[in-house]
Amino acid sequence: MEISPGEHEEQSLPLREYWNLLLRRLWTVILVFALVVASVGLYTFKQERIYEAKATVIIDPEPAKVRPIDDGNYQPVWSPRDTYFETQLHVIKSRHVAQRVVVEQGLAENLDFLGLSEIEAEEALADALARVDPVSRLLSMVTVEPLPDTRMVTISVQHANAELAAELANAVAEAYQDQNTEHRVRALADAFHWLEAQYKSYEARLNESGQALTQFKEENPLLFTSPQEQQLLTSARLQELTTRLVAVEATRRQLGHQLEELKRFKVTSTGVGGLAFLAEGANVNDLVRRFIDLQQEEQVLLLTYLEGSQQVQAVRGQITLVSQAIQSEVESIRRGYQGRYDAHLRAERDLRAQVSEVKAEALKLDQLKLLYEQVESQKEEQQRLFELVQRRLNEVSLSRLLESNNIRILDRATTPGAPVRPRVFFNMLLAVVLGVVLGVALAFLMEMLDTTVKSQEDIERKLQMPFLGVIPASGRTERRQRQWMEGEDAPNPYLHIVHYPKSSVAECARTIRTNLMFMTPGRQLDVLLVTSPSPLEGKTTTVVNLSVAMAQSSLKTIVLEADMRRPRLAKALGIKESKGISTVLTGTSSLDEAIQPTQVAGLDILPCGPIPPNPAELFHTQGFKALLAELRERYDRVVIDSPPVIAVTDALILAQQCDGVVIISRAGSTQLALLTRTKQLLEGINAPLVGVILNGVNLENRHYGGTYYYYRQYGELYEEDGQSVP
Repeated sequence: MEISPGEHEEQSLPLREYWNLLLRRLWTVILVFALVVASVGLYTFKQERIYEAKATVIIDPEPAKVRPIDDGNYQPVWSPRDTYFETQLHVIKSRHVAQRVVVEQGLAENLDFLGLSEIEAEEALADALARVDPVSRLLSMVTVEPLPDTRMVTISVQHANAELAAELANAVAEAYQDQNTEHRVRALADAFHWLEAQYKSYEARLNESGQALTQFKEENPLLFTSPQEQQLLTSARLQELTTRLVAVEATRRQLGHQLEELKRFKVTSTGVGGLAFLAEGANVNDLVRRFIDLQQEEQVLLLTYLEGSQQVQAVRGQITLVSQAIQSEVESIRRGYQGRYDAHLRAERDLRAQVSEVKAEALKLDQLKLLYEQVESQKEEQQRLFELVQRRLNEVSLSRLLESNNIRILDRATTPGAPVRPRVFFNMLLAVVLGVVLGVALAFLMEMLDTTVKSQEDIERKLQMPFLGVIPASGRTERRQRQWMEGEDAPNPYLHIVHYPKSSVAECARTIRTNLMFMTPGRQLDVLLVTSPSPLEGKTTTVVNLSVAMAQSSLKTIVLEADMRRPRLAKALGIKESKGISTVLTGTSSLDEAIQPTQVAGLDILPCGPIPPNPAELFHTQGFKALLAELRERYDRVVIDSPPVIAVTDALILAQQCDGVVIISRAGSTQLALLTRTKQLLEGINAPLVGVILNGVNLENRHYGGTYYYYRQYGELYEEDGQSVP
């Protein structure tokens, strides 16, 4: 996106305005800068030189604790950092350590340390010694700072005496180290005696608990081993008995069933009841086969012989004998089974009794186990406490032998070669920065409070009026003008552009004349009114310069001194007035008698004449209108020097009878509010405003004079050519 030249100028305008502002207020910035730097420098170099000495100590997080290792030896083990480190930082700055240093170093009588070396009167010295607190004074000099991510601490002491500062820093470090050692030795001794007593107490308790456990085992023979092992044995025994009981009971029941069958067994004429388990008896089997054979034989004989035949009877007799033999054999078997049944029944009862007994023992073991665990836990607790106390006692004993200290002085303080206060470079750098900031801030503040018109931009942007040009400021010319008005014999300073036609003032006047010609191309400025918001704006000087510039351009010009409140124009041009506007309007003199020539060719003046009591009334008359009409006929340009607009109404009356009104404002003096009010009053009566001339501009400063700065350069070149330009 392209930026047009107008947009670029609008964007860069604020920065340019700020830069111009600083250049305009440069002396303010320089004055504030010099004042701040001088004040800080004076304060810095008047301060007492303070030296700082530093000692560095290493603080382990807490004292070493001796721990046993696998081979039975002991070694120191350091605990992690905790609040112990922060506590030690406060211990270093404690009154206890400071009091120790004061006593060891004799600081209570050291006048250099106490800052009382300059007191010579004995009474005053005694009174000061009574009021001073050396401990508090030492603490105010000590600074303790831990180094980040380390266990090192820096102890700093500041004092006007460099050697004393180093001595005190080392003394504080040594006092802290000694205090820590004494505290550890005392603490270890107290801990040793206490632990020794605890050791004996816990040893006695351990013995008592051991005896109680032994007595418990003796009183309970069932616990010939530990309850856990006894429970395992009892469980195994119970399981074995239960298994045996199940097997015996099953056998006994089987035997019972067989006995029942044997009791029901009988040999009949039809045959022998089948019993499978009788097959185990060989005799029975033989008899049964014999019995079956005889029955078959009987059946065969019955087919041949009669029922009562001898052959049949003989076979039946054998059958009876075999049947009796079978019955006798079965009875013998039954008695055998009955014996086995009774034996298993007794075994079953024994096993059941044993199972009940083992279960009772198991229940009793559970109860004894609880009691045993209580007694054993008491012994184990006493054993643990005893071992803990024994270990701590060994640690303390070894620590007493080692006399370990967790405080070490790494670097001792040395005598500092340069002071730390005042920090000359830092203070002066701060003064430079502060001086610049305050100077710039004051410049901006003054600029904000300054509501005067200072540049062309103020007129064009803030007042919204055309800018006609500037009249340079010259302190020498203004002094000469005052001297001329006071009657001193000197060249007329108001005719500066006549004597120095190539000066910057002359060039600026000619520029204004040209702007008046080309800024109003549509109308002829035959009658031009020059006014200002308030007095002392340089209106008379501007009127003279502008009129001379017009006359030098071959325009026949006349100047009217219409400022009858404070007339200065005639005297500025060296005219001794006796007649003028007032005499012409009152008819006491003619116009030709009142008009007087000046030293400038083509330039005449009509003085104000005797000052009337009511000047504004004269400008309302038809005579004044006729006077202006006649002057229009005689001259090419009529320039009217009128009173200020704000002060009186004369300028408003005259503005209605002119072709153009030019407002004079003084750079750095005219308030923008007054200039705005002047514009509003003139616009309120429809006065033909032409523009504003900025008077008293310092062309030596290009940021005040803008482009007119180069008129100054032109004047300097002119001076180099041999003509003096004041």
